[in-house]
Amino acid sequence: MSSPAKQLDYSILFGSTKGYLGTRYGFPVSKEVQLLGKSPFLGLFVEIRSGILENFRFYRDESIRDENVVDDITYWFSWKKFQLSWTFDYPMNLLATDILANLEITPKIGLFDIDSKLPVYFQGPGIYFPKEFKFTNIPNLGIDVGIEVTTAWLLYRPWIGTDISFLLEADKDISISSKRLGVDLYYGKTLNVGFIEVIFSAFGFIENLSIEDHRKDELSVNVDKIVYNLSYIGLGLATSW
Repeated sequence: MSSPAKQLDYSILFGSTKGYLGTRYGFPVSKEVQLLGKSPFLGLFVEIRSGILENFRFYRDESIRDENVVDDITYWFSWKKFQLSWTFDYPMNLLATDILANLEITPKIGLFDIDSKLPVYFQGPGIYFPKEFKFTNIPNLGIDVGIEVTTAWLLYRPWIGTDISFLLEADKDISISSKRLGVDLYYGKTLNVGFIEVIFSAFGFIENLSIEDHRKDELSVNVDKIVYNLSYIGLGLATSW
């Protein structure tokens, strides 16, 4: 059953919204693009806000492959992620009567694909060797914690999250973990054509991406851990029903 805060905040911002379907585009802005290339991503998401599936969420993100040449070696960073999640929300009492907030805890489960050739530090910074990663349908688990705050015209959601993808086989001992900190902004507007509600969004996040790989590469060098610090900003567009 919806909490009074949840019922009220969406009557203010999104009318009688029961959920929404949208897409988003994220672009990297960190210095790591000098090595990994400019690999933006496209995403599709569905969030259910009422009914028997209230708080169910679906996310599908996929990077757009961009190749980068360093010292005559071509690198690329390409990935796909599919996640299902269920949000547990708890109303928060704020002193401002025109601001509503919910604490959200969102466990996630899904699959992760990676097809990349990444530069790895070797014998000190500035000296790299290539290492390839190509795996599909790696199990993925994660959790996000955020606070969803609604005013009369804007919804914003600061959040922190972590997830891990792992593949444990005899010759493929690898795990990919991610720690993220970000914020999402939403603004809803009803168009004059029918009853279509359009939701404009913007987002940004920083990510610490860690790859633990215990395979031997072609140079017989065992690299236990590779870490990249990434940053993304982006825009989105959704429609509600």
